[in-house]
Amino acid sequence: MMKEYHVNIKRRRLELDLSQEDVANKLRCDYSTYGKIENGRTALSVDRLLEIARILDTDAPTLLGHKHHLPDTSQMRAQLSLQVSMTPEELKASGLDKLFRSYMNPDK
Repeated sequence: MMKEYHVNIKRRRLELDLSQEDVANKLRCDYSTYGKIENGRTALSVDRLLEIARILDTDAPTLLGHKHHLPDTSQMRAQLSLQVSMTPEELKASGLDKLFRSYMNPDK
């Protein structure tokens, strides 16, 4: 169900007409490191995912392939932990649960 996040990162960067070097500079990393992120050849931490989302003027769920309806947060934590190499407990501790809940219940 969840698309590969690196494909969505590249798509969004291209939508904004940014180069890999532009994003790498904003991330304060070198071009080749950022290229590995876009090619799915490096693990992506939650913090780095959130930073990329900020730079690309979007949010983490969108980069993870979610549009409007997200699964329940426990399922999302499990899926996200596989994508970014973190345990569900680490994701919960990072505060991403609050972000997911806000998408699931935007009126609260």
